[in-house]
Amino acid sequence: MQTTERATGSAFSIGFVNSYGQIGGALGPQIFRSQYAPHYTVSFAVAMALVGCAIAMNLTTWYVTRRTEKETRVLKLARVKASRRGEAVLEDVDIHTDRGLVSKVAGEV
Repeated sequence: MQTTERATGSAFSIGFVNSYGQIGGALGPQIFRSQYAPHYTVSFAVAMALVGCAIAMNLTTWYVTRRTEKETRVLKLARVKASRRGEAVLEDVDIHTDRGLVSKVAGEV
């Protein structure tokens, strides 16, 4: 939700996140049918497969966004340090060079 802009983007993000909670209610009756009773072996296997897929997708998402998260943390620290000196960071910080911050910091605010 942090990357969305304006009211429409935020509303869509909130609705999308809230829809996650409805997935169990929609899939549960389809997976745990009475024909599998009393042991529900098939249902348990399907549920565990879905949990495994969710873990795999979570790890994939983390891997894809790891660089952006690192850059965000570096930028936040640079802004805090610049603020203490009475300066402001006007652009993104280049984390691949030692002098990236020096060239992108404005003077007195």
